[in-house]
Amino acid sequence: PEILAQFSRLTPKAKLAYQNYVAGVNAAFQQKDHVALNPQTRSAWRPWTVTDSCAITIKLLQTFGRGGAGELRNLALYEYLGSQKVKDRRLDVLDDFIWQNEAEALTTVSNQDDHSKPTDFGVKFTRADTEKNLSQLPKLNLLDLVPLVRLATKEESTRVAQAHSAPYKSGSYCVVVSKQRSETGEPLLLSGPQMGFQAPSIVHESSLHFGKGKDRVDVAGMSLPGVPGVLVGATPKLAWGITTGAADSEDFFVLKQGDSRYPVAITPMTMKIAGQADRIVNRKTCKLGTILAENAKAKVSFVRARSYEANELKSVECMYELAAAGNDDPKKLHKILSEVTMNFNAFFATAKGDIGWRFTGKFPIRAAGFDPRFPLPAGPETEWRGLTKPENQPNTTNPTSGIIFNWNNKPATWWPNLDTPVWGLGFRNESLARDLTQSKLSMADVEAAVRGIAMRFEDIPLMGSLYPVRGYDGSYDKVIGFAMAYDRWRGNLKKSLFQPHTGNFISDEFFNLVAQPSVVNRAIKGKTKFDYLAGRNPNVVSNDALPAAVTGDFVIPAINYKGQKPIKYSARGTYIQLISLGKKGVTGRNVLPPGITESGTHAFDQIPLSESWSYKPMFIGE
Repeated sequence: PEILAQFSRLTPKAKLAYQNYVAGVNAAFQQKDHVALNPQTRSAWRPWTVTDSCAITIKLLQTFGRGGAGELRNLALYEYLGSQKVKDRRLDVLDDFIWQNEAEALTTVSNQDDHSKPTDFGVKFTRADTEKNLSQLPKLNLLDLVPLVRLATKEESTRVAQAHSAPYKSGSYCVVVSKQRSETGEPLLLSGPQMGFQAPSIVHESSLHFGKGKDRVDVAGMSLPGVPGVLVGATPKLAWGITTGAADSEDFFVLKQGDSRYPVAITPMTMKIAGQADRIVNRKTCKLGTILAENAKAKVSFVRARSYEANELKSVECMYELAAAGNDDPKKLHKILSEVTMNFNAFFATAKGDIGWRFTGKFPIRAAGFDPRFPLPAGPETEWRGLTKPENQPNTTNPTSGIIFNWNNKPATWWPNLDTPVWGLGFRNESLARDLTQSKLSMADVEAAVRGIAMRFEDIPLMGSLYPVRGYDGSYDKVIGFAMAYDRWRGNLKKSLFQPHTGNFISDEFFNLVAQPSVVNRAIKGKTKFDYLAGRNPNVVSNDALPAAVTGDFVIPAINYKGQKPIKYSARGTYIQLISLGKKGVTGRNVLPPGITESGTHAFDQIPLSESWSYKPMFIGE
């Protein structure tokens, strides 16, 4: 019912897209020679429905278009640090590791080109606010919190998705070059959504051409199985790409069970399990959101609030509008993108010569006086004060630099990390920036940048400056021993700096998440609240982190398809498109390994292209 309620609110055109897609899937299945299904799949077939496509769309948007929900992890870290040497300074340590804003971090848009009206979203807080926030939460130990963290971060569902070749990984890069900065005098757009690599691919290509006159649609690009339309692509007048925004659009509230201000609604739901009988589960919700878990001992429930709750499909509706004939006015494009409910970096280039970018999504305006890095005690004083307005979203059109690029990085200088500390110095977009410095850029330059960032360590721009071995550019395989030494050095340095004081932050996974290059840089330079050097000479610490001997194997990241030769360098798009637009029309090339079918000639025929960093032509126009 909830999915169909969302569907009912779509525009007639968006509804028709879903209905026609469903009709096409069912019609194709009836053509026995159209697709070869194994007997088990064919016997289990049931007619495809609008609900199926909408459910897949919502799941994908929740995978790639949302961020946050790290509050439980941070609370677990706080409790963990209470058992370490830094227990009396644990809030200082958390301020070092879960910082809010790194002023010098490279952003998608500069201050002079950002057309938004900055706001703090109610997230400014003091140490007193943090202490008050924590004092109002129940006393829970790590045994209580760690399972909640795993549930909140969807560890189990991620493993299941990976095992069944479903989308599980979010990332992506995009580059747009203005006609003034382009060597050809035409805008260029590169988009590389990073969603992991499976066989068959989790995405496929589409080239759609229908209608007449002003209703004519010619569009080509990347589609997702089960979802109608082209999500990354181009028309004769417009090219667009998206990357995951990674901003905090979710919060956790701790609700005292029986709180009459937040009555709980229970909805029985049927869960279908392969090979087993159906199971009835109860979904519990309240005014704040969905109850993810309960703790009987503390008599509290953990409620996940989402700013996009029950409004995900609106984002796809907006993406359909981009492909409509005649959409090449930047103001109109920004208007469409301002209605997107999920968090993406959306880029566009037009045949008229305009380029632009917008940080999309609806974000909570949080209550002042509390620390948004931790769960909030449920109550009127902590409830969200509304959602952000379009004018508060970072955006730009035709920036003075003549280029816009993003690799899931910080959108604007004033945007904070909130509950997940990632956007600091040494973030991977700095590696991309290093390859895009030419005063005039050709498509070959953009292609070279894509190769460059895949073939070296992402953190080399910052961590390389701390590395005692001078002159190493971060390449994986220029000299394998160099790569192995650098990889082990940075791991040793982090452990030497922090773990004598903090331990491993519950697990190596958590430790690597919070021990960001920005924190390492500040700690080495003595700019943190806690003194991690503890009197040690920073140069000595860095030198001592060098491996005494380099032995063993260094495995270059690779794409592995079962039964196929690995493709070196996996830091690339699952799908990559390169588009050039101008008065003479639009041209495009793309690659989507391993191929576009489950079996037969085209199952693995794009592997050679991927191996050689090559692309094939796209059919975009009539």
